[in-house]
Amino acid sequence: MNAGPPRDFVPFIRRFNSYIRVFRGTDNYTNTNIDIKAEHTHRVCRHSLDICGSLNLSGKERKEAFLAALFHDVGRFSQIHRYGTFNDRTSVNHAMLGVIEIKANNLLAGILPEECRRILSAVMLHNRHTLPRRLKPAALRLCRVLRDADKMDILDVLINYYTSRKNGSNPALDLELPVGSTLSDAALADIDAGRSVAIENVQSIQDFRLLQAAWVFDIHSAWAMQRLRNLGQIDWLLQQLPPGRGAKRATRRIHDYMKNFTPTLLPRPAGM
Repeated sequence: MNAGPPRDFVPFIRRFNSYIRVFRGTDNYTNTNIDIKAEHTHRVCRHSLDICGSLNLSGKERKEAFLAALFHDVGRFSQIHRYGTFNDRTSVNHAMLGVIEIKANNLLAGILPEECRRILSAVMLHNRHTLPRRLKPAALRLCRVLRDADKMDILDVLINYYTSRKNGSNPALDLELPVGSTLSDAALADIDAGRSVAIENVQSIQDFRLLQAAWVFDIHSAWAMQRLRNLGQIDWLLQQLPPGRGAKRATRRIHDYMKNFTPTLLPRPAGM
């Protein structure tokens, strides 16, 4: 990690690196996607700490956020190795698989049981369309930090992929979707309702890009929203949508939401 993680995080980083090493082999496709997810993981860790800093969270909360980020996609490595895809719909729920792998490999050894439960909950829920209402405040905050951090880097990875494609297409990043020429009614209905697009409503790469733009409805921190505004990623995605009334309506709805955004992750008062 470029900035150098706190010393007590280092054993967990080593544990993570040792874990993913076993999935590497002679298959370039698998190795490339393992590298993509490993690099993604480390950036999500940094984003999580940035969000925690913006919220003035405690050292314990920062450690939980870091570990949730470090292990949030651990199921992806087994998924790409076994199934050759990152598409949960055609393989396995990678979040659920991640929790199984964390427990089976004792990746959270040394963490207090209550903290471990919160971290595992954040991993399990990081890819859910919406979070359950029953979460306790500390668990909800951890989930929201992770989900914001994860979305920031997924957007970086995918937009870089869309704009460069130096090595051609990568079916794992496209979720094996057809390109398509229109937006589905189901995906647009999610936008009209002011919510992120459910993955089951994604029928094409066009819908998948709309899903990514609609992540603004599931952003919780001022830090993440400001980053989206500064980088212009949502505007870029919306500009790629097939022309038509649906795209115009979605663009207007998303822009209005971003303009009037109110964060649900609020900074702690100093000294708390």
